[in-house]
Amino acid sequence: MTAIVKRESNDLMLAPELESKLIELTEAKKKIEEAEKELKEQIKAEMEKAKITQLKTDRVTISWKDEYDRESFDSKAFRQDDPETYNAYVNFTTVPASISVRVK
Repeated sequence: MTAIVKRESNDLMLAPELESKLIELTEAKKKIEEAEKELKEQIKAEMEKAKITQLKTDRVTISWKDEYDRESFDSKAFRQDDPETYNAYVNFTTVPASISVRVK
């Protein structure tokens, strides 16, 4: 089994083969997401042109969603304007540990 982390001098480094695999998978994911986005835009354009609100097959259901305005709450500004009320309503939850990977 390949060691995930290798020590070189005083530095800890990700094993080169794992680094390569991670970059490869990240780039493949990006390409797939771009292709999916393009396909969805094409389907959306065709649905709008044909005035179709839903397409169904045995494996896929595609539904049209109209544009709408989303209401959001500026908690950062509220915290600054009224910290006492903000603190009375804020809730904290534990988020599990994870890693973040950014491919350059």
